[in-house]
Amino acid sequence: MKKIILSHDGSVAPLMHYLGSAFERRGVDVIYFETGQHNTWMDRFIFHRINKLAHNLRLLPKSVNYFQDHPLTHRNFRSQQLKSLIDQFKPDLLFVIRGPELTKESIHAAPMRMAWWVEGDNRYQEIRPELPWFDHYFFINRTLSQQATSENFSASYLPHAVDPNFFYKAPVSAHFDLGFVGAWSAVRQHYIAEAIHSGYKVGIYGPRWRKHALGQLKFWQAIQGNHLPSHQLNNFYNQCKIVLNLSQWGPITTAERSGMTLRFFEVPATGRLLLTDTCIEQSELLQDGEQIATFRNIEEFRQKLQYYLEHAEKRHAIAEKARTFMLNYRTYDTMAAEITRHYWQLKSQSSPH
Repeated sequence: MKKIILSHDGSVAPLMHYLGSAFERRGVDVIYFETGQHNTWMDRFIFHRINKLAHNLRLLPKSVNYFQDHPLTHRNFRSQQLKSLIDQFKPDLLFVIRGPELTKESIHAAPMRMAWWVEGDNRYQEIRPELPWFDHYFFINRTLSQQATSENFSASYLPHAVDPNFFYKAPVSAHFDLGFVGAWSAVRQHYIAEAIHSGYKVGIYGPRWRKHALGQLKFWQAIQGNHLPSHQLNNFYNQCKIVLNLSQWGPITTAERSGMTLRFFEVPATGRLLLTDTCIEQSELLQDGEQIATFRNIEEFRQKLQYYLEHAEKRHAIAEKARTFMLNYRTYDTMAAEITRHYWQLKSQSSPH
């Protein structure tokens, strides 16, 4: 493989840039297609507002939009831009990190096509129609990869990774007892409020927190900002004694949820302790009290938070063990090698014998 196009909305997380750097180290020519940057004023100021109003008034279900076939909608315009890039660059592989939708026609312009689902395990039906468009589909959720395989699609499990050039131990002191980065949800507020009311110093970055903290002075003071740029994540994690991970999908009380978020990989690399809810893949890889700390209810969260803040030596020992393990287990170089192996396997299967 000599040339690859990576497609994703880099404003969410710079996954494709981390992965692209790994491919470049393998001598591959990489072109990045930022899906969020390809839009029209017609979609942004007219189509989007009309559809938003129709959804809010329940004139349309959320899965349906007006003007879906218009060439200037965000989906159709970015798809045409991608097709033009494929025609010009002629990649060996198109690798789509699933986010904003693309059309079948644009994806099929590439000679080989792979996709990677990096969202929750409760949205399989959303992507099921597009599975036939790709030669192979990766998932961060082992359960979804198994489901796709059982339906005779070429699919496999591909967990997140960490780039040690961006996530590492920094020479800064811990300013917060607990840190969290992510959007507001009622469950997340419930847990973080427990830490704040217990007197711990908490730092929060993410959208929609301030409007839910009105009239709650201590909670308001914990909110550091609506957005934390990816290049500042490492510094913030290093400023926290403990970093919280609380996934958005599935019930927190069960270990049947599937898919490890980026925090499982990036926080350990900083040498800070990850306090997290559980999932299938984590329970197979990272053990509670060995490399991370886990909880399944508010009482366990309260107990673990108190224990590890009171026992700094134990906290540091677990965090250091996790750091060593994760840097040896899963970097983007590992991921690029895995994707390359799949590419050549598919290439050999499609070649005439």
